[in-house]
Amino acid sequence: MVLLPKNSFINLIKMRIKPVYFIIFLTLFFSCAQKHPGQKNNSANDYSEGFYVEEFTSFKRITVYNPWEQAIGVSFTYYLFQKGQPVPDSLKDEKVIFVPVERVICLSTSHIAFLEVLGETGKVLGVSGSQ
Repeated sequence: MVLLPKNSFINLIKMRIKPVYFIIFLTLFFSCAQKHPGQKNNSANDYSEGFYVEEFTSFKRITVYNPWEQAIGVSFTYYLFQKGQPVPDSLKDEKVIFVPVERVICLSTSHIAFLEVLGETGKVLGVSGSQ
């Protein structure tokens, strides 16, 4: 059995640990760096889930996942363009919304509360329901 001085053992451990951290760092770095051409920014939201926002040079793409209870594998994609901005031919058949939104029809009275927080209840044109 070979006895190493205390400092040599610590240096040996440090030498073995550094490559492991480096490999973990590289793995995380390259697995998280997935971008599409012309894309500026992807939005990570820490406070809610069920949607993903991708910001491109001239528009934003919002994908909503499983929008109602017990929905599995359901998603809807919306493209947000500034009012007056031309929509490319490749997106003409997609769901395009021009922002800022001027009029809203709420499909539930609970949606009005969200608009009230934003101070935008004046933009509500109608509410779905029998009452």
